[in-house]
Amino acid sequence: MKKLIKVILVSIVFAGFLSATACSNTWSGIGKDIEDMGKDMQE
Repeated sequence: MKKLIKVILVSIVFAGFLSATACSNTWSGIGKDIEDMGKDMQE
């Protein structure tokens, strides 16, 4: 029974880590898009 709980906890942590990295990748991508738009407007 304890092993099952441990497996569930590990998968929750892993899923959280994956979604966090996906979010940060998305945010950095959005930041780059905004930077590019700003450069286009300045030219």
